[in-house]
Amino acid sequence: LDTDVVSAIMRPALEPKIARWLAGLGGEPIAVATVTIVEITRGLERLASGRRRDDLTERFERFVAPANRLTVLS
Repeated sequence: LDTDVVSAIMRPALEPKIARWLAGLGGEPIAVATVTIVEITRGLERLASGRRRDDLTERFERFVAPANRLTVLS
């Protein structure tokens, strides 16, 4: 997944287009590049402190949690 897709997944409401695309993957493993992880992390760090930053950070941490078995590509 690229940075735009990961960002879309982190939004409070998933866009129907993204939801359909993800559903179409079936049970295939999801992978992201290391650069995507860095871009999202840096973007979160640049946000002003507050509820929005906290919510997005929490969603991102759940997304990259080991339980999701996310593959990170170097």
